Amino acid sequence: MGDTYYRRASQSAHGLDDGRAYINYEGNYYAVYRTFQEAMEALDGTSIPERLAEFSTEEELDKYLGEE
Repeated sequence: MGDTYYRRASQSAHGLDDGRAYINYEGNYYAVYRTFQEAMEALDGTSIPERLAEFSTEEELDKYLGEE
């Protein structure tokens, strides 16, 4: 795993080793972005980058990322 950015304790962006990143919004919404920068901007609301995927559970996110 790469960098982590916390907007709040329950809102975070996490960088992945392949350059993509995802946000965890209060444990009930996850979205994957092309870059860590895009994920941070989406979390802060400073831009609306294209999501590669979005999920409502961590299990769905893990499956998408191949971390079953």
